[in-house]
Amino acid sequence: MKTVPVFLIASLLLITVFSCSKTNTTPAPSTTSWTINGTKYTSNSVDRSTAGGNFQLEVNADNYIEIYFSTVPAASGSFKVVSMDKALSNTLASNEIAVGFGVGSTDSYISAGTDNVSATVTVGSNGKLKVVIPSFAVEHINSTSGPVGVTTASATVVEQ
Repeated sequence: MKTVPVFLIASLLLITVFSCSKTNTTPAPSTTSWTINGTKYTSNSVDRSTAGGNFQLEVNADNYIEIYFSTVPAASGSFKVVSMDKALSNTLASNEIAVGFGVGSTDSYISAGTDNVSATVTVGSNGKLKVVIPSFAVEHINSTSGPVGVTTASATVVEQ
């Protein structure tokens, strides 16, 4: 009679031990990143906004990126990177983007539009965007000392 309870207890113990699983606590790798003057920044969150009459993809953090479109892209394609002035004056063409970055509380970088660079924008089947921008010129502005000069930036932004 003692063999049945021992067998039952051993079986329950084995089921309990092998039915437990460890939760994966490793965060998903970031799919959004940008580089300014050789320093790389990443984020796992991208939001949509329609501030100032433009459509924007933005990462809200201490270090951020904002990509401005005239409207939400309906199809994949190539978009010319232009001066931030066009976004601020709501004069972006349907095939243009402007880009702004913030680093900390004092440094801003805005697309200069001085080079002939185009971004690749992919519209997924779910309407979410992926924007890949190769190296392009950005104007560096410090909130304390003013214009600093021109440097380079690049970015890959993936809307989740």
